Amino acid sequence: MDIEALYTNIPQYEALQAVRQLFVKEGMTDHLLFVLDCLKIVLEGNFFEFDGKVYQQKKGVSMGAACAPSVANIYVGLFEQTHIYNEMAPFYENFRLWSRHSKSRLIPDDHYNTADSTCSRFLIGIDLTN
Repeated sequence: MDIEALYTNIPQYEALQAVRQLFVKEGMTDHLLFVLDCLKIVLEGNFFEFDGKVYQQKKGVSMGAACAPSVANIYVGLFEQTHIYNEMAPFYENFRLWSRHSKSRLIPDDHYNTADSTCSRFLIGIDLTN
């Protein structure tokens, strides 16, 4: 499984929640509200021009945003903790390999086909291809 167009398909609210969860988990709460407010401005305040018209990006992180790689890593990291490294995940025992590169890849055993549908439901809005 390959996550395509990750930056532009990350749900903005879930990205904010993933960042919040990481900061709380790491005990970095002194400036949490400020960081979340700034991140919200970056996520929701992305405008671009196409064919002479101005549009607002309502889903995802702008690929040109300096925080995009960090937000993507935090968001995918939460997915990993919830669905890969979690012994309660329905397909935990069935992975041969999970590796993170510039794109995250999920390789389930050939006979175990429910991983695709479970991951697809979790990553609504992100294009998943084999």
